[in-house]
Amino acid sequence: MSISKVTEPQAVLDAIAEYRRGPDAFLQKYKRGEAREYYVVHEGEALRSKAILAGAHFHQHGTDIGKFVGGAGVARQLQKLGFEMVIRRGEKDVPIGEISSTETPHGHSFRIGAHYNRRADIHEVYGGQMQGGISTPADAPFVFIFTGDAGEQHGYRDGWQEDHETFLYTGEGQKGDMTFKAGNRAIRDHAADGKAILLFKALGKGKPVEFMGEFVCAGWEMIDSHDIDKLERKAIQFHLVRADAVAESETDEELEDQPIAPIDDLRTSAYEAATAVRNTNPKEARRVYRQRSAKIKAYILARAGGVCELTGEKAPFLTKSGQPYLEVHHTQRLSDDGLDHPRWVAAISPTAHREIHFGERGDELNERLKEIIAQKETSIGR
Repeated sequence: MSISKVTEPQAVLDAIAEYRRGPDAFLQKYKRGEAREYYVVHEGEALRSKAILAGAHFHQHGTDIGKFVGGAGVARQLQKLGFEMVIRRGEKDVPIGEISSTETPHGHSFRIGAHYNRRADIHEVYGGQMQGGISTPADAPFVFIFTGDAGEQHGYRDGWQEDHETFLYTGEGQKGDMTFKAGNRAIRDHAADGKAILLFKALGKGKPVEFMGEFVCAGWEMIDSHDIDKLERKAIQFHLVRADAVAESETDEELEDQPIAPIDDLRTSAYEAATAVRNTNPKEARRVYRQRSAKIKAYILARAGGVCELTGEKAPFLTKSGQPYLEVHHTQRLSDDGLDHPRWVAAISPTAHREIHFGERGDELNERLKEIIAQKETSIGR
């Protein structure tokens, strides 16, 4: 999904002009039908927002936008570009105020404890399956997972461990033993895929969902359960740890225990750690995750060699232990707490780090950094 890539108001105006020259040809060209609710208003005329956005993407980038879900996400993007939006209720168009944004410098910002409409705030913005407990939008760096009481009829029993540090989440599949395919594979391999796990709690039928936070899959185990037909089976129970459960100080303590080694050995250790999502004891999940993060950080800092991987400038100062000071940045996730794969993590200067998170060019710099890391990893891996 590419609605966020429409960033030029002029592209929207060009699409509107094209539409007015021939509405039928325009709709056929961009393969968009009637808008259900949201319309963009220009010079007193309410126009189909989804079609206009598709046309704007073509005018700005010269390519087809592909499949995307319309609705509030499209309306929000057009509002950001300064266009008036209305929502159609029967034969009446009702002006709408600013739609609350879910975006931050990373392109998203769900607040823990806040309530969201699953359809409008998640799927209409990012795509993904609107039914079931695991949603895997193709073009967004997320795996959305939903927990709630409704899953118990299928043998799903989710919840926190006694220490409240690890969330036990049951995989998907209504009949027979669960296997690592579809959504289950997406959770297990989310780090290698560059996807963040975002957990929501369903509050009941017809009610919103509550954001519980960003999590990392630290491991899993097969448990005895039953399926929808009440037949015994093996179910996958994932061990999810909050992404912010590994503080920098803890990771640094783990780093001190890492032996000095050639970069090739550090790289091998980091990649093994990144893919070490295997059958584990849930009580060990947080410790396993911390150790994995430390190995990845050790390699990332060695790969940088004391130089910011974005700007090419030397680290601004040395730490008390005499090491160049660089900060780790995760290019795909909401937070930089805990590291999950060398392909998505970089060592950069504090200034570059702040600009990516809070600067006007943050998204652009983050994309450039992704390319730099990809080139480095390709070169080192040869």
